[in-house]
Amino acid sequence: MAGEKIMMGLDIGSSWVRAVIGTVARDGTVMIDSICERPSEGVRGGAIVNIEQTLKTITSVITEAQLQAGADVQQIIIGVGGNHIEGIPSQGVVGINAKDQEIKREDIYRSLEVARAFELPLEREILHTLVQDFRVDGRDGIKDPIDMLGHRLESRVLVVTASSSICQNERKCIQRAGFQVQRLVAQQLADAEAVLSVEEKEMGTILINIGGGITNMIVYANGAPVFTGGVNLGGNHVTSDIAYILN
Repeated sequence: MAGEKIMMGLDIGSSWVRAVIGTVARDGTVMIDSICERPSEGVRGGAIVNIEQTLKTITSVITEAQLQAGADVQQIIIGVGGNHIEGIPSQGVVGINAKDQEIKREDIYRSLEVARAFELPLEREILHTLVQDFRVDGRDGIKDPIDMLGHRLESRVLVVTASSSICQNERKCIQRAGFQVQRLVAQQLADAEAVLSVEEKEMGTILINIGGGITNMIVYANGAPVFTGGVNLGGNHVTSDIAYILN
């Protein structure tokens, strides 16, 4: 139908590689067209350790998902997680230049740019800038300052960063498979968008996703993310420990 968009998401996990294709309607609702999974090869602790093995699995999963959906999708959204994901609190302060002191969307963008403008190690890259709230002339807890009047706008954000080498290896696999990477998304954020309600985020929630080789976590308070991260321990380690004790 007119206005609809077909998208593909890919999760390269330690135990499974999963692909999902969905149709996004103009109102933002998503209809799932296909889901495909294969046992993961060449991935350990959420990171690719063997390009060729991972490439073979990725190609198989994507091809099957496209056949099931009857769609040819060239751009892919990749989920990344593990202990290399880190959320860094930051702030950005700007002055309001308009004569009437009315805050515009451009002022918000400027404050977010300032919040992101800190020195990162060469091996890190920014995935997301997640807004927590704003402060206008010292007034805290403002969620949407557009059209408010003030002289000083401050944004409080959580800047989510990841290992550049891990991200580049995932991009390389997708490109060698003949596809393009639309963007990388922190799995912690994707998990939260999938399972948490607005009320749960406002109330305060710790969301933990225990995978085969990694465990991802994100914390919400007052409707905004305040922490995210992960550890390279998962269900496979629990199973291995239980088997060791029983034997």
